[in-house]
Amino acid sequence: MKKKKKNKGKPKPKKPQFRQCVLHRLTDDGEAQLTSYLPEKYAVVDKVVKLRGNASWTDGWVVKSAGELVDEPPDYRKAIRKHRKNTGDDTPKVKDED
Repeated sequence: MKKKKKNKGKPKPKKPQFRQCVLHRLTDDGEAQLTSYLPEKYAVVDKVVKLRGNASWTDGWVVKSAGELVDEPPDYRKAIRKHRKNTGDDTPKVKDED
């Protein structure tokens, strides 16, 4: 039987909180805008941040606005799945046999 390690009085690390931010970045074609949830320490207006895309990092995103604090950003994949299940859009389509 494994023994549990005691915390020895150390406070538990806090989970980061997030803010929904509007970000802008200059591109060759003009300006790009993006809305994303950032950890609180990066969600500072006029701060320049680097964001990770599919496999690479893009520098030069400027935080233009930061919203209220939330404990966890919403999981949009779960929301979409729940919507499809509730509306019946997740059921397989029946092919007409004519």
